[in-house]
Amino acid sequence: MATKVDRRRAARPAAAGPTEAATRELEILHPERRLTIGVGAAARTVTVREYGFVEGNALRPQYKIFLDALYALISGSGASPTFEMVEDLLAAHQPEVLALIATAADLEMADLAALSDEDGYRLMQTWWVVNAGFFIRRLISLAARQAAQRRAAPEPQAGGASTTPSSPPATDAAPLTSAA
Repeated sequence: MATKVDRRRAARPAAAGPTEAATRELEILHPERRLTIGVGAAARTVTVREYGFVEGNALRPQYKIFLDALYALISGSGASPTFEMVEDLLAAHQPEVLALIATAADLEMADLAALSDEDGYRLMQTWWVVNAGFFIRRLISLAARQAAQRRAAPEPQAGGASTTPSSPPATDAAPLTSAA
């Protein structure tokens, strides 16, 4: 049995102010995260940003091997990978991934090498959260290309193989006819 809801009494979410709405829209269009790494006087705040279009294209040689491995992981299992599975890929492609992290956080490789395990792990997680959309868009594009290649590949013909022609006659004599 349905009950009628008095709309005047129904709780309504508070409308976001123009500043909050603009901040959320900017976050969707160009995500960034700030985090503090290091302790004491050595502490510093870094901003991890998503790659832009031009920068992303320039980084393609660095992320392609990782992206191909991520695609194989996703397409092979048929399910969304866990963060642990992604972590295994990140570790397997550490040189490329560290270069990608350094670029997104505007850090030098020496800065990454000096990080504690906790700070390095938080930075890697933050990098992945910020740039997941970037990689997902490329995974979708890669999947579309793979599907197009499968559709374009010639499919094997149904039925048995065609037979070879019969061998030529063994003699040069004309075939016998009834008109002889």
